[in-house]
Amino acid sequence: MSPVGPASTSRPPPRSEPKPPQHAVQDMLCLWSWVKGVYRVQRLLRHAFVASLLVLSHPITIAAPVVIAQANGVRVLTDGHLRWPGGIPARLAGIIPPLGPPGTAGGYDPGPDLAASIAGTVWQLALTPAGVDRYGVPFVVALDQDSRSLQALLIATGQAMVAGDGRINAAMAQDWQALEQAAQRARRGHWASGGLIAGDVAALALLTQTRTEPVFARVEATIVRGRHSGGWLTLALSDGEDRDGGPILMAQVRPRFAEAIRAKHGDIRRWRGRTITMRGFVYRDVEARLVLEWSHPAQIDHLGR
Repeated sequence: MSPVGPASTSRPPPRSEPKPPQHAVQDMLCLWSWVKGVYRVQRLLRHAFVASLLVLSHPITIAAPVVIAQANGVRVLTDGHLRWPGGIPARLAGIIPPLGPPGTAGGYDPGPDLAASIAGTVWQLALTPAGVDRYGVPFVVALDQDSRSLQALLIATGQAMVAGDGRINAAMAQDWQALEQAAQRARRGHWASGGLIAGDVAALALLTQTRTEPVFARVEATIVRGRHSGGWLTLALSDGEDRDGGPILMAQVRPRFAEAIRAKHGDIRRWRGRTITMRGFVYRDVEARLVLEWSHPAQIDHLGR
């Protein structure tokens, strides 16, 4: 018989055991944090690139005809006009385009007179304090060689409304509101066609019966009550303090904007019986209630005593 050798002292390699589930979750969270970090850096670099282009102050020439439009939340002059060299769009700060036909997001030919008046004009784009939107598109004021803004021209001719979104300074906003009221009184542009909306609660209630998309409007009303609930601020508005069974417009502020409203205007629960002129997007909610959504103190034009 052959002799039996000594027992081997080598050990088999250890088996790789699967990570516990909590470790796998931690790895996924780390990966997700890294992806988000890369995305944020990419956005910052894009914003810096756009801002640097604006600092260079390249002039832009607008040719006729010009159409105001709204697409994907970016307001531009369509057909390639008011676009930065290289195809970067510029968002005109502080204005809202006229209302389009039902089922559309807006967009109108402003007519030959206005188109002729701005055709060939060299506009200098000035970056506003609002910077850029979430898509990296810069908010700008377009100024001609006499420092007159394209926005003011559009408002004065009834081609746009003041947004009241706080993206322009207060003095400029007041000047534009005066131009808007004058254009409305004179029924210029789309104030005559119904493309721009301002009125009472009853008029908005009637308008939203035939529209499913939000309508930007300026409304004059009386405050029935104010309420804080779940972080939301809500004003109930009517066409008269007695209401007479008429429609009620619920002006709502989302929680993330509520603190700025409280800091500017105080406790809205004390506003009962006061008159108010404000602007925002009006629509019917899932319960068919009439709602005006607003997010900035500048959307209140006037608050009575």
